[in-house]
Amino acid sequence: MTIATESFLQCPYECKYCLPAGTRILMLNHQWKPIERLKEGEEIIGVKKIDGKWKFTRGKVIALSSREALTFKLITEQGSIELTSDHPYLTSKGWRTIERVLPCKLRGRSLNKIKRPFIPIDNQEETLSYKKGYLAGLIDGDGLLRQYNYKDNLTYYRFRIALKDEQALERATSYLKELGINVKQYQFQQNMRAIYREDHSSFKILSELVSNEGDREWKRGYLAGIFDAEGSFSHNILRISNSNEEILERIHDYLSLFNFESVIERHKAHCPTVRLKGDRKEKQRFFALTQPSILRKMSFDGLRPKKSEAIIDIKKGGIKTVYNLQTDIETFIAEGYILHNCFIKQSGWYSTPPKFKLHKIIDTIAKLARECPAHDIVLHGGEPTTYPKRVFNKILELGYIMRGQSSIQTGAYNIKDWQIKAFKKYNTHVSVSVDGPPVCNALRGKGSKQKRIAMGKSVLHNIYRLREEGIPVSIISVIHKLNAVKYRELYKKWLLDLKSIGITHGRMNLACITNNMPNREWELTVEEAIDFYTDLYYFCKEHNLHYSPFIDIADRLRGKDAVCIFGRCDPFNTPSIHAIRYDGVDTNCTKLYHNEPPFPRAKDYRPDIREKLLLETDCNGCRWWQSCLGGCPNHGINSDWRRKDKFCPVWKALFELIYNDIQPRPSGSIEHLDGACRHMDGYL
Repeated sequence: MTIATESFLQCPYECKYCLPAGTRILMLNHQWKPIERLKEGEEIIGVKKIDGKWKFTRGKVIALSSREALTFKLITEQGSIELTSDHPYLTSKGWRTIERVLPCKLRGRSLNKIKRPFIPIDNQEETLSYKKGYLAGLIDGDGLLRQYNYKDNLTYYRFRIALKDEQALERATSYLKELGINVKQYQFQQNMRAIYREDHSSFKILSELVSNEGDREWKRGYLAGIFDAEGSFSHNILRISNSNEEILERIHDYLSLFNFESVIERHKAHCPTVRLKGDRKEKQRFFALTQPSILRKMSFDGLRPKKSEAIIDIKKGGIKTVYNLQTDIETFIAEGYILHNCFIKQSGWYSTPPKFKLHKIIDTIAKLARECPAHDIVLHGGEPTTYPKRVFNKILELGYIMRGQSSIQTGAYNIKDWQIKAFKKYNTHVSVSVDGPPVCNALRGKGSKQKRIAMGKSVLHNIYRLREEGIPVSIISVIHKLNAVKYRELYKKWLLDLKSIGITHGRMNLACITNNMPNREWELTVEEAIDFYTDLYYFCKEHNLHYSPFIDIADRLRGKDAVCIFGRCDPFNTPSIHAIRYDGVDTNCTKLYHNEPPFPRAKDYRPDIREKLLLETDCNGCRWWQSCLGGCPNHGINSDWRRKDKFCPVWKALFELIYNDIQPRPSGSIEHLDGACRHMDGYL
């Protein structure tokens, strides 16, 4: 059993900050896409704190999951957004949530203004007229369309567009193909390619296209084309340059048609320009409406979101299917508002620590160490290697003073030299959370699959580094379809590799993916779990490896307490662990709270509430009840702690397997197994 510091709320896969279907997310190309249609890897626009100030930056979608939840509608001066009560949004005073500001509203107090740098518009279709206008603008801006008459009385025709941005050339090539013009491409200059045609029919089509002004859609396309060719956007200034006065007037008129204010600026030193007037909202509206193709010219990176709107009202929305979006920059823009996806750190995958109350943590640990002399003291929860140095060293020191050794559970992705010195000084046992070789560990962390595999490699590097320093290490693996099904043989070989460096102990915990979490497809079925554990039981026995749940089951058959799973736990009291919060409060195992703040441990509490409930079910009369006790409440069927572990058939099969392996099948009771279980000591 364990006394653990749970100073972080864990797990990136249980974020609950959600938005209903239809909520529009701002993409990197300035189009607005419904949240339910987003795909992993797509690029979005969000914000990031740079030099203490929030600034726009680009990001990527990491994951998208859905669930049913109650929503609220937040109404502002010029719009509204529907979201769950716990979803953080950026205000003039920092991040706020509806559940935090709702009491202020009920008391009649004014609410902080919410940041809304952009106002979404409906996405525009790329009609044939738009495409013709785009080509006309591109040719007027940066194209060559000319015929040559030579002395031999022959006429030559030439069309060419040369640009360094492939995006515009690819779009032009596609549009021209629709008009029956198949262009050729060649290297025009260094870092610049060109498309061209030299025939009369193409020249005729393009000449008519440029000279014949079209409808509103044609003019919208023209603005996109002329911006791709001659436009620029820097320091919140959008300009389109051209030396032709007629083209400048045309740009100015077309902008007015779409309710943009602009001014023609003529300079002695350089080419005249048309400058778009207005704030960031107008610039973003221009990009969203006209849809240019060159992304670098539309970048808001480094600009600050300044515009805010007053919150007018908050109304209840109802129970809906909502979507949780996670991005690598931790923010995104929905309906023009700046939202946070979850508070996981960029350097890893854990939440930002609150302010530690170290003196209270120490007092609580000392009190529990006296009351529970059999409990280990473990630095655990989130990623403890990110704790402040003073807190990190003090808790390890306290464990060493009171127990003669200390313990830590870590992801081991970023272990520093001073921490290794602390491990050696305080006789620390390090438990590393890792699911196997890098390819098996790819479900942990964030970012692309390649980045997660790279992080897995750094974890293995640190494991070897710890062993080279003589630090005892054990492994905690979450078992899922990668390491249990697809790469099982590789996982077993990896266990033998660890044995070769002296790592023979650990845990193999089944992945339990609740309804609101992504990656549900990686959870094992009951049949897959039984097959995996049966195989690994005999594998561990053959190679003298000591892993749970096999050890836990053997201990329960002996009548001893188990470290986890088979304890008398419920959300009010977890005998297997005392989790000490950052403020020194004694709480329960945080797995039961699914990222909600754990409440203080119940006092004068009878630890048999769940047992009584389960004895009213088919658990009553089960051969293994006294050893199993219904399993882990976090694994309760349908996420209900009052029901038995959803992996009950798995545990039944393992109890049966291990019991039969250590003793012939008895005719009666299984209460006296101490002698038989001693036969397992050779490898457990």
